Amino acid sequence: AAPRHTAQLLQAQAAVHRAIADLGQMEAKAFQAAADLRRAVQLRGFQQARDSGTPIRIVAISESDYDLAVANDKVTKANVAVGKAVVEQNQAGLTQAQTDLDFTVIKSPVEGVIVDRRVNMGQTVVAALNAPSLFLIAKDLSRLQVWASVNEADIGRIRKGMRVEFTVDAYPREKHEGRVKQIRLNAQMTQNVVTYTVVVETGNPDGKLLPYLTANVRFEVE
Repeated sequence: AAPRHTAQLLQAQAAVHRAIADLGQMEAKAFQAAADLRRAVQLRGFQQARDSGTPIRIVAISESDYDLAVANDKVTKANVAVGKAVVEQNQAGLTQAQTDLDFTVIKSPVEGVIVDRRVNMGQTVVAALNAPSLFLIAKDLSRLQVWASVNEADIGRIRKGMRVEFTVDAYPREKHEGRVKQIRLNAQMTQNVVTYTVVVETGNPDGKLLPYLTANVRFEVE
């Protein structure tokens, strides 16, 4: 789609340049018509002065020529207004073409690490009611969260800010620390067992902890 939108952008730019050039011609004609009208007004005034002072009628400009100068002045001014409107219309079309071209390039809203690519090379992606997910991006892997499932019998002893110690199967002899950040209220029921999700924040400065690792969590209640 990018080449087609690029061509449309070039066409919109050419239309804007053409409209600006046409407007310049219209303004030049309007300037000439205004000068002709001023000249006609002067000639008409000269005729009236000579008519009042002498019995001889001197016609410097006919009424038809004067009316024609007035009409040309109004027409050229109207053409200038139309030309300005055409320029604005083409500029709006240029903005739309630029927007359409920008939409052909998909940019990540954040900088980070790609965790998962959910589309294949050359795959057609169509955005209907829901925007498709192309990549899963981790913004900052130096800070991770542990989502722990806590039984309803124990959730009453969990508090925000509580110290947490956990291990992962990838490094079973290493202990990691964190703090409870959030206790989510959307409980899950599985085989009549209700569990709550507790979000634990932890640091990962060395990058050893990877997304989706299984953590064995111990909450320091007392």
